Amino acid sequence: QLAPGCKMMFLLHDVEGYRHEEIAAIAGCTVGNSKSQLHKARVRLRELLSSPVHGLKKRRGQRSAANSPVNGSARRRGARTATPEVGFRFAEAPAT
Repeated sequence: QLAPGCKMMFLLHDVEGYRHEEIAAIAGCTVGNSKSQLHKARVRLRELLSSPVHGLKKRRGQRSAANSPVNGSARRRGARTATPEVGFRFAEAPAT
């Protein structure tokens, strides 16, 4: 579902690890075109991956991943949690 140029730029840059200068030489295009096609590919992939899956219903009471709280066991292990005011902080382990 990606245009052939976008797919090639994505594969060469993000999967194979080529630099834009190398991709331009391989594809016979400009560095700017390589960057533009890569950007278009990433935007399209983001759209495809964020769209809901057809035929699947969200279970009642199920939270989306963005709204789910941090796993309690992760907090006990002292994992970092995001807070809007301070960025990342270490959660306190409960006293036993």
